[in-house]
Amino acid sequence: MPVTTESELQSFQRFLTTQLLPSTGDSLSPEEAVQLWREREASLQALRDSLAEIDSHQTIDIEEFDRQFRERNTLRSV
Repeated sequence: MPVTTESELQSFQRFLTTQLLPSTGDSLSPEEAVQLWREREASLQALRDSLAEIDSHQTIDIEEFDRQFRERNTLRSV
């Protein structure tokens, strides 16, 4: 199991509090709130991974992507 920092726990607690409060009108069940948190964390991790790829120059420019995509899918150039 990954190590969880105190700030992550505090962030999770704040998130749950806002999601479970009846004053928000559309409060979630605890299970729904945890599922929403997991989806949110997965999205944030995907963004972090993408930014790391950009920082380490593991990307290709749009023209190269376009060329490879068209070649792979036998599409004509525009």
